[in-house]
Amino acid sequence: MSNISDLRDTADYLFNNGRYDEAFIVYNEVTNQVWTAIGTVQSGLAEFSYDYLNHNIRSAIEFRREYNILGVNTIFIKWFNLDVDQTLNEFMFSLAGHLKCLAYSQKLVNKFKPSQVYVEYLVLYNLVLHSTDDKWLSNILKIASPQMTASRLKSIRTNLPEPTVKRMLTELSAKINATDWKQMNLEIFNYMSKIGEVHSDLFQKVKEIVGPFSHSHTKDSSSNFKEKKQHRYQKYEKYEKYEKYEKYEKYEQKNNEEKKENFNVKDATEIEKSKHYGRILGLQGKVTKGQIRKKYLEMISKYHPDKVENLGVEIVELAESKTKQINEAYEWLKVKFNL
Repeated sequence: MSNISDLRDTADYLFNNGRYDEAFIVYNEVTNQVWTAIGTVQSGLAEFSYDYLNHNIRSAIEFRREYNILGVNTIFIKWFNLDVDQTLNEFMFSLAGHLKCLAYSQKLVNKFKPSQVYVEYLVLYNLVLHSTDDKWLSNILKIASPQMTASRLKSIRTNLPEPTVKRMLTELSAKINATDWKQMNLEIFNYMSKIGEVHSDLFQKVKEIVGPFSHSHTKDSSSNFKEKKQHRYQKYEKYEKYEKYEKYEKYEQKNNEEKKENFNVKDATEIEKSKHYGRILGLQGKVTKGQIRKKYLEMISKYHPDKVENLGVEIVELAESKTKQINEAYEWLKVKFNL
């Protein structure tokens, strides 16, 4: 399996640059990999129950309940090298990015049935509210189930009728508004406005929760919508969980990449070059020769094009561009510090 943290970093970079259709594909890859992991555990437990506990339904149910979380945690570590909390963090932010792409892209907004989108929101809201306890897995499996074929994810089956999904979203939207994820209420409001669903109880409830800002939000002109959306996204990312602060700094660094690409090496001073190339490698303050080498190896391993060769030409080109910058920075630093 891929490094889902790196994949989400790539998706966030594409999203921040307004490339929603491409970001959507990468976010989708992350969420599908997590669903596949969950589905693999469910299939394994179901097969074992059928083979050995089929005579005792109660024992089979208790067996699944006891080993569900344990099995999922084990496979998350094996596949992603992340524990449950870390994987759910990537899952939640990828779901959020996935849903935003659906709303912001004119190509995507009408491509999927609203019922599918609402299910995804409901899964996200349940994860936000229950990711710190063991209820998260049973809750999302009541909403949707990964359907597996030969150890591969075939589809995500919806387990609830649309009216029930909307009713549950109506109830959870108020709870979400009391968390750092309240931005998503604005996103679902925006989505429903775009598809013309403005008369449902869900829309009215979210409108009430979002408040007066919802009116100005629907009147944003196309010329300034991207700028306002970007500001909201950046503000939203600042409230991520503890380990996300470091990644937010990476987003800021990537957003300034165009400026770095325009750096004029010929006219720059030695100090300016040192800062520029050090910034590319993520170096700060005084560093040793060993630290420069170590950081270079970490960066080149993370952004090597081979890691994203299956994600499309555009993403491979991004990786190649980043790798070129890293190599140029390291070559200059090698000469500068006689490495």
